[in-house]
Amino acid sequence: MARINPRKPAIASQLTIRRDNGEEFVVVQKYDPRLTTGARVRIVGTGSSLNMTPY
Repeated sequence: MARINPRKPAIASQLTIRRDNGEEFVVVQKYDPRLTTGARVRIVGTGSSLNMTPY
């Protein structure tokens, strides 16, 4: 298990994802500078363990 350093907080992003069918949902994950407004993403995982990666 990774140890959390309280002096160096993790940077997170809140992403609002709109699927091609119009459905929207929100994901909070570790900051990734490749994820920008309008970028297409690949949804990885299921349920409460979703992550987005650039497509």
